[in-house]
Amino acid sequence: MRYLFFTMLAALALACGKSSRAPASTTQEEPETQTPVVRPKTDFEYLGVYLWPSWSREIQRDYDYWKACGYNTVSILIAGEIATEELLTTYHARMRDAQHAGFKVEIVVFSNMGPNGQGFDPRDAVLMQKRLKDIELIVTRMAAADVITLFAGDPGGTPVKLGEAGIDHFMDMVVTVKGIVERKAPKALYNVNTWAIAHWDDVHISPFTVEFWDKETSFSRKLLANAKWAADIGMIYPMHNYYRSLAMNEYVKAGKAPELFPVQQDVDALKEKGVQRQWAWPYFLIDEVDDGYTGYLVGTHYTQSETRYIGDIARKARGLKLNGMIVNTSIDKNGIQTEALNVYAMGRFSQDATLTAEKVIAEFAGFIADSKTAPVLAKVLRFVENHSTWESSIPASYRLQPFADVFPDAQAALDALATVQANAKPAFPLPFAPRGFLDRVKARLLAIK
Repeated sequence: MRYLFFTMLAALALACGKSSRAPASTTQEEPETQTPVVRPKTDFEYLGVYLWPSWSREIQRDYDYWKACGYNTVSILIAGEIATEELLTTYHARMRDAQHAGFKVEIVVFSNMGPNGQGFDPRDAVLMQKRLKDIELIVTRMAAADVITLFAGDPGGTPVKLGEAGIDHFMDMVVTVKGIVERKAPKALYNVNTWAIAHWDDVHISPFTVEFWDKETSFSRKLLANAKWAADIGMIYPMHNYYRSLAMNEYVKAGKAPELFPVQQDVDALKEKGVQRQWAWPYFLIDEVDDGYTGYLVGTHYTQSETRYIGDIARKARGLKLNGMIVNTSIDKNGIQTEALNVYAMGRFSQDATLTAEKVIAEFAGFIADSKTAPVLAKVLRFVENHSTWESSIPASYRLQPFADVFPDAQAALDALATVQANAKPAFPLPFAPRGFLDRVKARLLAIK
């Protein structure tokens, strides 16, 4: 389980950013065919994949896959406590790669992260100026980015309790960074993500309490009501109280219902201010991390399926008339996109509001397996989804209806999987060979067993 995960990234940022893959056709995980890529139209003006950073460098097959799924934006986190030219050269190369591949690029910047990788008292003028200088260096070096987003917390916030005064301190930083973007990257759009804004009251407020989630909602609303919030500051909603199992578990334990944020009134209020750019950021759902996260650097990060929940959050974001959706994905230490099915699902649900989860899984299974055994693989994947770590981490009262037509147990699913034949000529630009995907499905079933 993780919430404050970003804090752990700083030490790994440069090494991970430098890692690379040569698209050698001799590896088992290379796609067996290449298909011309056409990006389908989606209901979201911005549909993006967020890399935090990847444990392996993105290559053309990754871009082709995201594009074919409908994604048009790559979001890159700038990790590291101190911005250095060496660090930013690596990120600049990744940004240019994505743009050359036909993607918009969003650069994500932490707020008041100090030299120790944690938030500091925002009233400390010396530390604040040092951080703002770092942010100015980042923005200057990454000035070709299409979007620059400031994160509220994780890391960021205050180690000294400020109460609601912390909202004003964060708003001041929002305005100051906006000025930096206007001067140093005048063509870039500017967004704010209120992730972990509760820590601008006190970083010691634990995400394992309802207080944290309540304050993320109340502090976000007060921030957006601030007169300093200008029409050209976009808003990114973490959406935690809509989908996040960690939040839901805390509310269940407290005997409370989560207050949803945003609701239509919140979205409309920003539109009345002239703010048109409002995005959803359901980070954890695609990556299946809560209560059972398997990691990227150690062991196997198993094949995942959360299509029912992905369809649900896409429908909710569409209903709120949000015009952006950013989802987390990463490329593991072996160079594999382990969230490929979930990434495909969000792309498809963003294109077609009438799709069912069963249909999405059937489509994806058809890329992996031959026409005769694709229905068998689809049934296996439905079994996997019913037994996902995400499913098990959600309180029973918040779970969606499970798939009905599934195998009785993991052994039956394994026996059926053994009959599946890989698709020799997938009609979709997959980021890996179908055979490798089937091997990872087997690993998932053995873990369930």
